[in-house]
Amino acid sequence: TAWSVAVAMPWSSAWSKNRMWLLRQDGGRYLNPEYAAERDALVILLKHAILTAKVIICPRRKVQVSIFVCKPNHRGDAANYLDGILDAVERAIGVNDRWFCGDWDWAIDVKNPKIIVKVGQDGD
Repeated sequence: TAWSVAVAMPWSSAWSKNRMWLLRQDGGRYLNPEYAAERDALVILLKHAILTAKVIICPRRKVQVSIFVCKPNHRGDAANYLDGILDAVERAIGVNDRWFCGDWDWAIDVKNPKIIVKVGQDGD
């Protein structure tokens, strides 16, 4: 059976892979808590959407992921957001991201910057 869910959340620069890690004084690095909070919020949104839609996820079938990043300005590369968002999708649906395919796009939206993520699988 085919299924898809879509969620939206406010845009945040914390999604950028350039901001994912912070450096400690000893030279080590640690996950930016701001990034982790955004990732965890997206996981919760996706899990809720999937539970509400009562879908059955096939762990060894291709997963379609569509990402639309509405940035507030031209600073930052929308492509830098993809890894983090895909990691959140993987956590939310329990399917390894090697099964992911899809598309992404971006736009400028000064008044309502957001990230829209659509996830689904084709039917039999």
